Amino acid sequence: MGLDAESPNLHTALNTAISTGAAEFALRLVNALTWYWCLRGRLAEARRSLTAALTLLPRANDDTTADQRARVRIGHAAITLLQGRFGRLDQPPESCT
Repeated sequence: MGLDAESPNLHTALNTAISTGAAEFALRLVNALTWYWCLRGRLAEARRSLTAALTLLPRANDDTTADQRARVRIGHAAITLLQGRFGRLDQPPESCT
């Protein structure tokens, strides 16, 4: 069974992490899935998920490493560029539409 089959479960896990404020888990999950989304052409899903994870950064605790935070920001910027959006990448995202 591959990630395609587990996609609904991963989506549920991410939504649960975000809704409960489990910042470190959400960041680790989106970082682990970014290349998968990119390779499968799921750029909109990637951008939505990375944006949602970025909303948790102010709530991320000391256990959340700077590396995890940076990787989410880099992943979001890369997906944004792949989608042909060339706005200010140093600002928080406003929308994923």
